[in-house]
Amino acid sequence: MTLLLAGDLTVERQPELEEYARHFRESRCRSLTLDLSQVDFMDSMGLRLVFVSLMVADARGGEVTVVARSSQVRRCLQLVGIGHLLADSPAGPDTPGGGDGPGPVRGSQAESSGS
Repeated sequence: MTLLLAGDLTVERQPELEEYARHFRESRCRSLTLDLSQVDFMDSMGLRLVFVSLMVADARGGEVTVVARSSQVRRCLQLVGIGHLLADSPAGPDTPGGGDGPGPVRGSQAESSGS
């Protein structure tokens, strides 16, 4: 399963981010790619989404891969000790994604404010 997010992942988006975490838990997919390539900034709420996803995937014997371009997002993941989840990390998977589960779930600030 791939989750594509855009914009800033901050506390203001908590309900939306919690919904994505719930969607992954209920999907029964083993692995998740968090595509944060369109995310410029994240705070503890963005990290919470990554950690919750990691716990769910670990419990299912799967993995989480994070695709990120922003130096702030990448640094944030590295500072909390999960930089190995980055798709281009030497310790991480070579390619994002995989065939485990349905296609991308897309989310952005614009989409969430219209619903």
